Amino acid sequence: MRNKGEVKLSKENQLIISDRNQFKTVMLFHVIEMENEYEYEQQVGCNEDMEEFMKLYFDKNWKEFFMDTYVDHRKVCDVGFNGLLIVAKNEMGVVRYQMDRSERLAVTFNHEVLGDENATKIKKIREIIG
Repeated sequence: MRNKGEVKLSKENQLIISDRNQFKTVMLFHVIEMENEYEYEQQVGCNEDMEEFMKLYFDKNWKEFFMDTYVDHRKVCDVGFNGLLIVAKNEMGVVRYQMDRSERLAVTFNHEVLGDENATKIKKIREIIG
């Protein structure tokens, strides 16, 4: 990512987000309890937040890690860090980039903004592929 809010997909297809508030970063964790396991998402606003949560994670300080959440820290047996999810939005669409073992990228376009001609082309491409 660049300082001006750019997310580069490729040289041909570039999505530019003008407002930095349209970025959302989520840390993904796998929580294991005695009788349950589930995914836990922690939204972070800056590098300092990420560093703080990773420090709590490495120290296994579950009481502070899950402070102000629905998770009962006394039931937590283990937590695994699964990666990051970055979501960027603007009027053209949404880009979701998940950095984990599989590194997934999903792009959703707003057909109304792109116009009927492009929406028709995309629909035909989907018919050919699908």
